[in-house]
Amino acid sequence: MAPQPSPRTLISLAAAAACTAMAWPVAAQQAAAAPAAAASAPADAQQIEVTGIRASLGKAVELKREAIGVRDSIVAEDIGKFPDANIAEALGKLPGVEVIRDQTSNEGQQVRLRGLGVNQTLTTLNGAAIRTTSTTKIGLGLREFSYDIFPSELLGRADIYKTPMAELQEGGIGGVVDLQTPRPFDRRG
Repeated sequence: MAPQPSPRTLISLAAAAACTAMAWPVAAQQAAAAPAAAASAPADAQQIEVTGIRASLGKAVELKREAIGVRDSIVAEDIGKFPDANIAEALGKLPGVEVIRDQTSNEGQQVRLRGLGVNQTLTTLNGAAIRTTSTTKIGLGLREFSYDIFPSELLGRADIYKTPMAELQEGGIGGVVDLQTPRPFDRRG
């Protein structure tokens, strides 16, 4: 048999319910007063114009939709949203991309895909393979690329292919990063 609540408990619950019921009209009056105050704002208020980047977002979605394998793309407008110092910082915002930072400047220097080493990632510029050397690794024949030599404003688009495909150059076991510079007729003007 369940214990019966004491009369004191029942009176306390009834008082709490009554207080809550009386507070609802007050909350409704305060909420209705807020839009009226916004409507009486001065007419000379500064107008804010919002411009969209619908074409950029549509382009990124279309690139992903057309992809046969696993491909992530970032377009120039998305790159420009963040104050990235170089391309590695911009690519680090994509899923599956890890940024390797310089030990002295803490700036993004290299990227690796799918957890594999940086020498397992092939980087191309407009479809042609590119590589860089460093002063500490001269003569080692590594296939690494330092992304800190290009500013992020240089790119029109970056495609990251995480699956091998016949149209890509061989050598990217971890994946292929294809950096695309803007073309002359990409934009009207």
